[in-house]
Amino acid sequence: MVLVVVDNASYYYRYSCVFGVYDLPNLVRRHELVAHKLYFSYQPAAFLCLVENTRRKSMRVPQLDFSAESYKYENVKNSPK
Repeated sequence: MVLVVVDNASYYYRYSCVFGVYDLPNLVRRHELVAHKLYFSYQPAAFLCLVENTRRKSMRVPQLDFSAESYKYENVKNSPK
């Protein structure tokens, strides 16, 4: 878990800050996959932009170089044969 300190949070829900559009530049630079403090009812553009950014990042990865051969069950060390 990563703690992100927000100095200028403008919206709180149950004593927890909620990310908005002004937090997007910091969120898209992070490597974590989940930002659970976004609400569609509060600045929905932040939620939608982050979803679109994550989708674009996932499409940029070269998928053609992937091989699942090393993940086969019989190739796993100490696996029953």
